[in-house]
Amino acid sequence: MGHSGERPHELNQYTARGGTHGRVHQWLTVRAFRLGLASALAVLWGLSGWSLIVAWVALGAAAVVRVVERFVPEGWCRFSGPLVLAAVVGYLVWTAETVFAVGVATGVAAVVVVVLRWRRWQPVAVAALLLVGSAAGYGVWQYQEAHRPLLTPDEHEFNVSMLRLREPRLFAQRLNSAVLVGDEWGVCFMFSDDARAQFTASIPGAASCEDAVRRMREQIRDPRKYEYPSWDSSALQVNSKTATFNLCEVYWGDVFSGARHDVGPKFGRLTLTNPVGPGWIISDYEPCPSQ
Repeated sequence: MGHSGERPHELNQYTARGGTHGRVHQWLTVRAFRLGLASALAVLWGLSGWSLIVAWVALGAAAVVRVVERFVPEGWCRFSGPLVLAAVVGYLVWTAETVFAVGVATGVAAVVVVVLRWRRWQPVAVAALLLVGSAAGYGVWQYQEAHRPLLTPDEHEFNVSMLRLREPRLFAQRLNSAVLVGDEWGVCFMFSDDARAQFTASIPGAASCEDAVRRMREQIRDPRKYEYPSWDSSALQVNSKTATFNLCEVYWGDVFSGARHDVGPKFGRLTLTNPVGPGWIISDYEPCPSQ
């Protein structure tokens, strides 16, 4: 078995035996690297804002190590602690916002290890240089992040446009699908502020866009067909930056008989625009005459 559990006062027992220098050397090395990993963990955890996710990662790693211990030689159990620390440090390195945070943690760990293990000024100086350089880089990065200019309105609109539908013909199926599954935010996101208010006002008793979507969902009579409407080519007219899509004309057909069915509520006449970026938005809404 290993001697990771030995205490400093027990090292006197080793000095009384032949060939004990190697054991003392091993104990000091393991202890130094354990403290180094613990120091790196503390630094990275602090720079991450003391995220509670780290605690869950540590508990998960400890549970895995406990299971694995049953299947390895007993002498390997002394590495359980360092393995858990290494797993948590690895997670923190993977999620670090900047390489300078990793550099600071590495510098602190290096200083701890060389001071406890070698105690020579040359490696201490190298570790301290790494720590100071990384800390300076991290300070510069923090300053730049704090003074990063905000997005202009056009840049913001372009980024939002990237999340919207790229083709007008997709609105019919996407709107019905979102209503069917109760994705209230997804439906309302497709409207501009003015069009969203027009849509809400078209649904009797609706207090908000989300409430309007819930009320539409209650009117669906055939969920299996509602998600896949059909329409004639005249219902959709597309220009370069604008389009009109009359969803009052959508229908649900029977592939065998060709009969058309009405299986749920219909959206009205949509005016679509493509002001910035690739995405389209409903900029104007008119309810169907029957609504």
